[in-house]
This record gives sequence, structure tokens and C-alpha cells, in this order.
Amino acid sequence: MNGLTVNEVTKSFGATRALSGVSFTVQPGEIIALLGPSGCGKSTLLALIAGLDAPDRGEITWEGQPLAHIPPHKRGFGLMFQDFALFPHLNVQDNIAFGLRTGGMPAEDIHRRVIEVLQIVGLPSFARRDVNTLSGGEQQRVALARSLAPHPRLLMLDEPLGSLDRSLRERLVGDLGGILRHTQQTAIYVTHDQEEAFALADRILVMNAGQIVQAGTPQEIYHSPATPFVARFLELTNVFDGEVKIDRDGAILISPLGEFPLSTSVSPGAVHALLRPDQARLDGSGACKIHGSVAEVSFRGNWQRLTVMVGQTSLTFDFPSSVALPGRGQAITLSLDPEQAIQLFSQQSS
Repeated sequence: MNGLTVNEVTKSFGATRALSGVSFTVQPGEIIALLGPSGCGKSTLLALIAGLDAPDRGEITWEGQPLAHIPPHKRGFGLMFQDFALFPHLNVQDNIAFGLRTGGMPAEDIHRRVIEVLQIVGLPSFARRDVNTLSGGEQQRVALARSLAPHPRLLMLDEPLGSLDRSLRERLVGDLGGILRHTQQTAIYVTHDQEEAFALADRILVMNAGQIVQAGTPQEIYHSPATPFVARFLELTNVFDGEVKIDRDGAILISPLGEFPLSTSVSPGAVHALLRPDQARLDGSGACKIHGSVAEVSFRGNWQRLTVMVGQTSLTFDFPSSVALPGRGQAITLSLDPEQAIQLFSQQSS
């Protein structure tokens, strides 16, 4: 049986449609990432699931039971926000114990559970610490321990790493995923950062303008984006218009970048096309070639990003940092295999 089911949920605020016919399920123990830009409806959806607001239409159920008439504090769900909202006048153990006390748990069980969750989040000796003396990463772990302490049926995390610096976020996202999986915690993780979603989630729901535009594993989302919007949001920005023509030799993509033979079965007509940034080569071995000039080379540590101008079209490609690239302003020829490097979208997709 599904843990959480969201079925055709719609929500408006005045004339603004925040959610439009959203449907998905979350299996027990599964970590789902809601991924999308600011204003796409992610946090509104969490509020409806938590019971902090009600949908205009549609239904939300847990294990087949409707939640519409169950108040937030009786749903057994946990929430963790970007602002950790720790009580500054309480130490670590009292912050974690607060919800357990209000829930009526016996003192001996509270003490045992506090010690247990501090061990889980890697802070076993922090029970007596003043929360005002903790680093951002330590505060995040205490907030997570507080969220896990009541054994929530579902844990919802709304941009929980958003207030931390990038290096700390990258370090903690792996720890967070390990903790959630170790505890077999069913979770919904809201983020606008695709790297966080890829690293953490079992399955990703990409949202745009109040709708789910693609659902799949991190690998499926990255390697086969469903629309140009998804591709661009994942920083696969080499999206351009073209036209597919069919002749006796097969299908050909005609575009501002040149003509590319297509070995896959496609229909003729206008299309959007994605040229994947990790599929170009400098060795001239591909079936097709792109000629342009180098506009920028950006060093990113163990990889580097190459920006190439092909006529008036700007394209970006990623190479290992060990590869020697031409300098700015120099001519460059890139080769590619269209079957691996080019993905087509219908003209109606956005």
C-alpha cells in the first residue's frame, strides 16, 4: 500500500493558481525530492500535505485514509524548514525533547529517545550544549534530530540546507541521505538545487508553474529530460530550434548548428533539440562536426566548462580539467555522435 497519495490536487490564492491537478505517490521508506524554481508550488504542496492549508480540489490520503478532516498535529507528520527554529533558551536535549513532552511521552522514554537520535545524527555528546554555540551544520543536525524524535510517519524537509554555505551543504547532503535511509524514514525533500536532489532522492518530481512536468529516478531525469524546461533547469542549456526532414537516406535534423543525421525513428516537422554538454569530443572521431570559436573557458576544479559561439548561438560543453582546450577567441572543431548527443522534443513541449 502507498504511504502518501496526492490525487489531482489544485490550489489557488485569489487569481493565482499555485497548484494544478498535482498527483503522485510516496512509498514507505522512499525519499522523494520536489525539484523546481521558486514559486512553482513546492512549499504550497507541503503545506497542504501537512494540513496547514486545504486544497480547493483533489484528495490527499495516507495508507488509503483521507486526511481532509485530520488536524496537523494528529497526522503524525514532521516538518523541517530552512530556518531551523531552535529554541534559543533551551539546550540541545531540551530542544529535541520539547515535542515529545508536549506529546505526553514519559520522561524515561524521552531521555532514551533523545540519546538515540543524537547518536543517529552524529552528535552523541551534544545533549547539554547551548544551541547558540553550535555551528550551522550542528544546528541542522539538531533540527533533524528533533524532527526524527517523534518517529514521524512522513518527514517533510523544506529547503533544509538553503541557509548554509555551499561547501557545508555538499558535505551535509550525503550525511542527511544516509541518516534518512538508515532510519528508513519516508520523506519529501523540497529543493531548487538539482545537485541536492540527485544526491539525496530515490525519485524526483520536477515542478513548474504548479504542475509536475516530469517524474523519475535521478538518472532518468538527467539523461532523458522530458521538456526543454526540464533540460534548462538542469543546466542543460544547449537547446535550439530545428526541423526534421525525411529523405531516402533517413532522417536529418536541420538547425542553425548544421545538419545532423538521425538514426532513431522520428517524425518530420519542427522540433526543439538538446545538444548534451558532456557528449562533444575534440578528437574529430564523431560522425558530425561543429565549427565555432571559443568564447570562454571556466575552470571548475576537476572539470572545466567551455563556451563556444557557433554563429549567433552560444553553446556550453563540459570536459575533464586534464583536457587541453583552445584559448578564448580561437577556432575550435567539436565532433559528436548525434544518436548519443542530441535529444529531440516536440515543438509543443515547453
